[in-house]
Amino acid sequence: MAVVRHSTVDDDSGSDPILPYLRSIGKAHQEYSLGPADNETNLCRYRSLLWSCVDRFKDDQRYRDDQRFYKILILYGDATQDFREVFEIMEKKGIGIREWFIYDSAAAFYIAKGELLEAQRVFLLGISRKAEPIDKLKMSYSQFLHHLSKIQNDFHPGLTACLSHVILMFH
Repeated sequence: MAVVRHSTVDDDSGSDPILPYLRSIGKAHQEYSLGPADNETNLCRYRSLLWSCVDRFKDDQRYRDDQRFYKILILYGDATQDFREVFEIMEKKGIGIREWFIYDSAAAFYIAKGELLEAQRVFLLGISRKAEPIDKLKMSYSQFLHHLSKIQNDFHPGLTACLSHVILMFH
């Protein structure tokens, strides 16, 4: 991965130091999205800008509860296909731990990787922390459990009743 120097980020931030990063990332995202599918240069630049922002602000208290920063972290996880690292940073630094979509995004990553137990752990962690809005997180978890019950029913019809009981607890 290329190292991004601060000179690649226009610094006219005033009292909001993350602003120039957001602008640069927005431009890089457009270039990456609109470019050819195999444009490794734009992808590397995009990932580098995202990491530069994450690295710069992950310890900054001002951005611990800033949705713009959460989105940067999620974009970084998506761009690197490694949400595990992002979720660990967020957990360790206490970033966004009360936001439902952090847990929903992490669970979606684990589901896509086939790590269903880890996805469930993440959902339950968010629910135990009463991530807001809790109803959205519980709905996502309920849909996850419903999907699991369908899979379970296809392989072991007798165990569906057990999963149905768990699903009803979250409605």
